[in-house]
Amino acid sequence: MNESLTKVGHELFEQLRQLRLALAREEGLPPYIIFSDKTLIDMSVKLPCDKEAMLNVSGIGEVKYEKYGKSFMEIVKDFMCGHPNVVTSTEPEDVILAGKAENVFDKVDYNRKHNKPDGAGRSWSDNEDKQLDEEYNSGMEISNIAKVHSRTRGAIRSRLKKHGFIE
Repeated sequence: MNESLTKVGHELFEQLRQLRLALAREEGLPPYIIFSDKTLIDMSVKLPCDKEAMLNVSGIGEVKYEKYGKSFMEIVKDFMCGHPNVVTSTEPEDVILAGKAENVFDKVDYNRKHNKPDGAGRSWSDNEDKQLDEEYNSGMEISNIAKVHSRTRGAIRSRLKKHGFIE
């Protein structure tokens, strides 16, 4: 997740994700085929309200615009009506030196609200990779490894695949 999104920006991102999911289900496609998370984040930052602005969003060309653009612009427009003068992203200078600005997206808070472990989405360090390998080689179950690392079971399985331990 892009940590430059504000909490309000993340609310819009979630609304856009819900639309993407609904369209994907209707068409029998994986959601990322419609738009990637990167595209939805860029849309949440740029707040496109016309064709020209939508075509300036990363990952949107004429074909995707014609097929999906208007539906996503409606979400953006409705969101903007309910949040006039909204700030959806922060620049580094907007971050308070002593910590985060109040409106900066907090990944740990988001994970807790969505019943995910605190470490979900966090980058892997070399030490954590080494610990993961040792735990798996010692016979520890994936669910227990996930608890130790505060990660999802899927993240553990993905990392183990990357390391060549599982298929």
